[in-house]
Amino acid sequence: MSTDVNFLNVYTETLYENFDAIVKQNVMIQTRIKIAEKELTLLADAKVQVGTLTDENRELKSRVEQLQALTSSYKNVADDKSRLQSALNENSQVTNSMVSELNDTKQELVRLKNQVSEIAVLRKENADMKKTIESAEQKDVVVIKSQTKKQSVKATAGTF
Repeated sequence: MSTDVNFLNVYTETLYENFDAIVKQNVMIQTRIKIAEKELTLLADAKVQVGTLTDENRELKSRVEQLQALTSSYKNVADDKSRLQSALNENSQVTNSMVSELNDTKQELVRLKNQVSEIAVLRKENADMKKTIESAEQKDVVVIKSQTKKQSVKATAGTF
């Protein structure tokens, strides 16, 4: 019986040792499983965050592109503004020179109108002088004719 007890003791001891080793392995495996589950949860959360960040990144890239387009548009607007301002300045200079020319032309027109008025007055005076001269010539002709008649009457009166 002693061999049987000894066998049973060794058997029980071996059983406890194996059981202890199995329990330890089981605990280790369960610990690793829990750690893996936590890591898996963290990994899933990280994937969600990565997805969210990726979406935000896309939105930010889209916004950057919109802002670049606006910047380009503003640059084009600034270029257009400069071009239009230059054209406006040139048109203003042309307008000013045309206004100056117009004023000069108006002054010339006034001067020419005055000359036309003076010429009209001189023509009227000339016409009046012609009438006066013609009237005077007619009177001179009448006077000369009457003097000629008087002379011829005097000349004939002496022959009677």
